[in-house]
Amino acid sequence: MNMRIYIHWPFCLRRCPYCDFTSRVASHQVQEEYFYCLLREAELWARSPLSTGKQVESFYIGGGTPSVLPPARVGTLLSRVQDIFPVKEDAEVTVEVNPGTWTGEELREVAGHGVNRLSLGLQSLDDTVLRLLGRIHGARECHELLWEAMGIEGVTVSVDLLYGLPRECKDSFLRSLVEVLAYRPHHVSIYPLSLSPGVPMARKVEQGLTELPGEDEVAAEYEAAVELLRRHGYRRYEISNFSLPGRECHHNLGYWRREEYLGLGASAHSFIGGVRWKNVDSVIHYVSSIRKGAAPVVEAHPLLPWEDESETVMLGLRLAEGIEVTLLKDAMEIVEELRDLGLLEESEGRISLTTRGMLLQNEVLAKLLPA
Repeated sequence: MNMRIYIHWPFCLRRCPYCDFTSRVASHQVQEEYFYCLLREAELWARSPLSTGKQVESFYIGGGTPSVLPPARVGTLLSRVQDIFPVKEDAEVTVEVNPGTWTGEELREVAGHGVNRLSLGLQSLDDTVLRLLGRIHGARECHELLWEAMGIEGVTVSVDLLYGLPRECKDSFLRSLVEVLAYRPHHVSIYPLSLSPGVPMARKVEQGLTELPGEDEVAAEYEAAVELLRRHGYRRYEISNFSLPGRECHHNLGYWRREEYLGLGASAHSFIGGVRWKNVDSVIHYVSSIRKGAAPVVEAHPLLPWEDESETVMLGLRLAEGIEVTLLKDAMEIVEELRDLGLLEESEGRISLTTRGMLLQNEVLAKLLPA
């Protein structure tokens, strides 16, 4: 059996005002202690029966901002974890990189340490948007990072962009997408700007200092992006993810196909042996648990059979490949209704969401999987 490993690096140079991920600014000493705790957690899980006999087929270092680490430290982290777990020879190894952190030389250095996929968190190529988002970089740094990354042989390059931006940034998303596509990256991910209550940008919206577009405008942006990407040869294989042929992110595909994965670090999630669990969010509490030789788990939930089925439908419908019709055999009347509304389509024994259905995924699932 195989599994995947996600490693969470929760540190940033500065916290963005729209972000609610587990991330923080911390001293070098705190980051070094956390680094060694990641290795100790890996050793802890390697001794668990849950990991016995499993080979790792992908690694993903996310954050936070993993590229605040020197490339040599990323290399050390990967080599140590790969010494702890058996690893497939052709394993996909992704690290997230933000503009304004690594130079082109450092990108090449980290590739030399076995990283074969770079996920570039550009978010936008518009200086006005980047200032509004509180990013540490400008558009020039985005272009430089993308240019340097695309010049590294044997490395897959993915770009993240945000849409549904505040009204004062109207049309900037599609302009940024056009600029990105000129470089022809192997993979593009587009995500709607989503503001959790309490984050600084959400407070600005509440105070009327900035205004977000309506649902119809956001949907129109998404549909325009889907068509633009299609014309440039990118295949949508998941709601937010598009790739050139054969360049899909296999690590993330594993999540949607409900393959087993182990999460290391504060707030990391895992799914092995039919059990889902989550690590404690707090870096301090995470380090404290590891120091005591204890798993930093705060939530563990063995899935019941009906939860297994619901997850298979919910996650599978995110993918363009969809799910087998037989999974919805008890809800065929609802399937017919949703198909008549243009939200579902059926082909060769599989059901998938249409483009419109992807925009209304939550409403579709509410009908298919009533609480």
